[in-house]
Amino acid sequence: MPYPAFIAGWPMMGRQPSGTDPIRQLIDEHEIFMEALNDLAAAMLLVPEGARELPPGVFATAEAIWRAVNEHLNVHFVKEEEVFFPYIERMIPGARVKFQFLHVDHDRLRENFEEYTEALQNYRAFGGSMGGVRTIRLVAGEMIRWFYYHIIAEDAVYFDIAERTMSPEESREVLGRMRSIEARLREQVAPFVEKREDFRPPTPADL
Repeated sequence: MPYPAFIAGWPMMGRQPSGTDPIRQLIDEHEIFMEALNDLAAAMLLVPEGARELPPGVFATAEAIWRAVNEHLNVHFVKEEEVFFPYIERMIPGARVKFQFLHVDHDRLRENFEEYTEALQNYRAFGGSMGGVRTIRLVAGEMIRWFYYHIIAEDAVYFDIAERTMSPEESREVLGRMRSIEARLREQVAPFVEKREDFRPPTPADL
C-alpha cells in the first residue's frame, strides 16, 4: 500500500479517518502515522553526523510529530487490542498464538515512544550536545523502523483477513465498539494529554 507524503496528525490538517468502516478507519490512521514518520525521517536526514545541535526547524518538527503521536497512539492501539484483534482471533483457529508478534510490537512501540519522549525532554532541558543529538537520531530511527514493520504487517495480515471475512453486521458492531472505546479513552486522558502537550521539562536554570 503506498503511503502519501507527510503530515503530523489528523486534527492538524482537517483530515479524519473513516467513520463508517472500521477497517478503513484503522488503515487511515496507519496512513496518517506513516505520514508523520516520513516527516520525522526527512527531518533526521537534515542532521549532520557528529552535530552538537539540531538544525533550525528540526526540533520543532520532532516535537510536532511527538504531539501528534502522543495524542493518538494509545487510542489506536487499544481499539485494535480490545476490539479488532479479538475479532480476527475468533475467525482463525490459533490466531492468538500465530499473530502474537503484533501484540508484542505494541509493547515495543510504546517503549520506543517513551524513549523518544525522554530524548526530546533531555535535549530541551540540557541543550545541545553530540550525545543528545545522537540519541534523538537513534531513537527516532528505531521508532520509525518498528512502526513501518508493524503497520505493514497489520495491513497485510489482519486487515486483509478482515476485509474478506467481516459481514456488514459485524462491521457495524466492531465500529460501534471502537467508537465507544475512543470516546472513553479521550475523555479519560484529555487532562493528561493537555499537560503533556505543554512539553516543558525543567531547564538547567531550574535545577
